[in-house]
Amino acid sequence: MLRRTLCISLLLSTTSLIAQRSDSVGVPELRDLLEDLVVPIHSGPADPVGGDYGTWAGAWDYKVEFSDGFRFFPRLGPEAPESRSLAWRTESITIGARNLIARRATPSSTDHRYELDYGAVIEAYDVRTEGVEQTFVIPRCPALSGEVVVTGRVETKMHCATCTAAHRELEFTDNGRVLVTYGHALAFDAAGRRSTVTTEFDGERIRLRVPSEFVEDAVFPLTIDPLTAPVPVGLPGFLSSPTIAASDDPANPRLIIGYSNYVSALDRDAYVVTTDYQFQNPSFLFIDATASWSTPRVRTAMTGGPDVWVIGLERYFGQLFGKRARAYLQSVADLSTNGGSLLSVNPPVNLEHGEMEVAGSHGASRALMTFNERAINGITGTAMAVRIETTSGTLGTPFTVRAPAPFQSISSPSVTPMTTSQTDWVIATRTVSTAPIGAGTRIRLSRVPYFDGPLEHASLRLFATTEDLLSFQTPLAGSEGRYLLAYQMQENDAPLETTNVIRFDWPVGQGVTTIRDESVVEGPLPLFDTPSGLANIAYDLVSESHWVFGAQQQLFRLGFSGAVLEQLPASGFSAVTLARPSLVSEFPIARLDGGILGQHFTHPADAISSIYGNSCAAASVTFGSGPSYAGSQFFRPTLTGLPASTATVYMLAFAPAHIDLALVGLPGCFLEIDPSSAISIPVNSNPSGQVAVEIALPDDPLFVGDLFAQWFYFDNAPTQLRAYYGIRHQVR
Repeated sequence: MLRRTLCISLLLSTTSLIAQRSDSVGVPELRDLLEDLVVPIHSGPADPVGGDYGTWAGAWDYKVEFSDGFRFFPRLGPEAPESRSLAWRTESITIGARNLIARRATPSSTDHRYELDYGAVIEAYDVRTEGVEQTFVIPRCPALSGEVVVTGRVETKMHCATCTAAHRELEFTDNGRVLVTYGHALAFDAAGRRSTVTTEFDGERIRLRVPSEFVEDAVFPLTIDPLTAPVPVGLPGFLSSPTIAASDDPANPRLIIGYSNYVSALDRDAYVVTTDYQFQNPSFLFIDATASWSTPRVRTAMTGGPDVWVIGLERYFGQLFGKRARAYLQSVADLSTNGGSLLSVNPPVNLEHGEMEVAGSHGASRALMTFNERAINGITGTAMAVRIETTSGTLGTPFTVRAPAPFQSISSPSVTPMTTSQTDWVIATRTVSTAPIGAGTRIRLSRVPYFDGPLEHASLRLFATTEDLLSFQTPLAGSEGRYLLAYQMQENDAPLETTNVIRFDWPVGQGVTTIRDESVVEGPLPLFDTPSGLANIAYDLVSESHWVFGAQQQLFRLGFSGAVLEQLPASGFSAVTLARPSLVSEFPIARLDGGILGQHFTHPADAISSIYGNSCAAASVTFGSGPSYAGSQFFRPTLTGLPASTATVYMLAFAPAHIDLALVGLPGCFLEIDPSSAISIPVNSNPSGQVAVEIALPDDPLFVGDLFAQWFYFDNAPTQLRAYYGIRHQVR
């Protein structure tokens, strides 16, 4: 196929797409994916630093650990300096003078129920959205008389006033605020009879008492069921670190959405939910909710050969060990919770790994993890990376991406989310120079090959002074030498922050060519832990011309030169991140707005081409093209079924026409485009009788509207000029 490339010169006024369009957000409507989910009872692999994971469950407002009892943690949010918990261990269950607990309990569990079987009594915990329902079941009548007394030892830093026996609810408080309630228990038997249960607390033990007269007449089994519940504190900002990835296989289109959830400022849990491609049927794929460590950062990616989810975890182990990077791998086909494997990257002594990111590969098996290796609880360090082989589930050897020079600090390595054709990933780092001469901030690039090999390096952007506040985040995306990077800065203590994009080309073995570097939006400086809302950038691997990213409560779609095609207000979220577009060039989005919301940001559905008018071409000649998206650099109208290697002409105009060509010796043929605005592109068909042209649909200045085209070709038997139908390209 012979190809010609044309960049249209705009000869008439254009229509801007920089506005909200009703069809940008696809189905389903935005929905909190967590609103009905209960965290299942689960465990996880031990960590080489943090030790055993334990057995955990929970819901939106709390998490709970089970062992020989339970330990209940209400979620307090980022404003709470440390977590609070209420631990219960049953000491005795008596009828009269006899203790029914005579042996060590046998534990068992299902997704939402944990049991301790003592033989004569079953102590159980049912995990519900509103709290943990604790039950004590006496299956058989013990042939004893007297009241039933359940005694549990309580450990907590919260305060609860001592009280005598009454049918009541205990309130556990911290700084005068109620965080957890316990009690209002009832007893009921197999016949449906009910009785209130009294609750008393002496400062160390809770006692639940069932009246003896109810016990004597009960039809066993007899059940006692107090409820432990959190009291919602109503603070915003519980969630952070949103991330999303899409599966590579159209036959199994799935999404994973990850986020970190605050129990307190130093106790954050990571969750990854899997859904179908329309954000329906969510379930937990991975949970990192132990109290043995905190997980402030989670990232997601995938590899397509085999289809494996790659989940990056940044775990914090306190002042002594700092942060460590972990990689969790699980097959896309495996929907079990915590059913995969964990890989650990451990730094040298007195160092930690922070600012972790992960990247995947399209149709290949390797992933890449990047991090900043630095002094524990430090800021600057060395940008590092490690390859992950998902087929064998192994880590390569960590290697240096960029090390600081004297008077220089390096931080915040970010990486392109996906590599294609087993080529490379590109990493951007933030480098600040404090040298007396040449002080300033620079964005530097490093190319990491898919297979082991030397790295390439380049500089992208220099900020003249250190007074310019460059955001720590510099997300980027792209492939095959075409990239887009976003950053944010504040100049000279200005009250507003600008979000900028850099569109650049960096072919292998060549230098960097900057196509565009300009601001796309201004906004107020971000609040703590909402780093300006800069999202990951998604690159459309189908069109190879479009990027989407979110910043300052807006979504942006950009064309091949990095110019804004469209922006969509998306108020009410602190951050947004996007997955690799899959299937039909949709951009799945996960964003924060109280919960985790899912939506699709799509190209315009009416960017289509259609035929009109008359044709005097052979019946077997057919036309085709991809969607006519504004800003496409490689829009390719094609014609097939032609004679081999024949001369053709593609004519393009800004208006239609219908002119009978019989007057020039072409009976039955019509000119279907306006000749006064037409341009011609001559090109020959290939030996297979196919011809195509590549047209760059401009994004700066932006063209949105209709183009009208027509193919002409010579038919060799007999030699005659043929005219195909008129073609309307709806550029949207």
